[in-house]
Amino acid sequence: MSTAGVTATPAGPDWLDLTAPGTSKAAALETIRTRLDVPAEQTVAVGDGMNDLEMLTWAARSVAMGHAPAVVQAAADEVTGTITQSGAVAVLHSLLPPTVDVASLSPLAAQLATAVVTAHGTAALVRVWHGTGTGTGLSRCEIWTLREGAWIQHAPVPAGTGVTMRAIERAAREAGLTYPRDNEGRRRAHWRASVLHNDPNGFNLPLALT
Repeated sequence: MSTAGVTATPAGPDWLDLTAPGTSKAAALETIRTRLDVPAEQTVAVGDGMNDLEMLTWAARSVAMGHAPAVVQAAADEVTGTITQSGAVAVLHSLLPPTVDVASLSPLAAQLATAVVTAHGTAALVRVWHGTGTGTGLSRCEIWTLREGAWIQHAPVPAGTGVTMRAIERAAREAGLTYPRDNEGRRRAHWRASVLHNDPNGFNLPLALT
């Protein structure tokens, strides 16, 4: 701590990271973890710099990149590959549930399946919004989960942006997810107008693993 009231962290031979007291990646992640109600034992952090040391200590599972300084690698639970070796990708793959074979699924199906099986609630639904512009695709797609009687936003589904509701249905079936259908005719998916935040442009479809 300098006399100027900031924390100085070396980040290179000619580079210092200056932050206000109490400000760090660990502090920010703890705020997010608490707000999203993520169990502390399920936290994971990947870092490669001196300014990641506190974050690596904070995480239940800490991983240093292969090109990180020795002191950073020593502070982590494990070391992955370098940036050029796509070391972070291996860590992300290790976080996927064993029930999701992402290699065999389209990006949209993989994202839906992963989000649903990691929701850890009593129910899950996909929530979509129609855009207000001239485009015909969805402007947003998210997975929400029911926890303690309240619907909570769980994860975005980036691949759902710009597609149609029919594409969401096809991807859900591809991922082995079931959803309610109408009782007559072609038995289309039973989308409901969103009751979350009373949004007239939103629609919900409950999802469940088969």
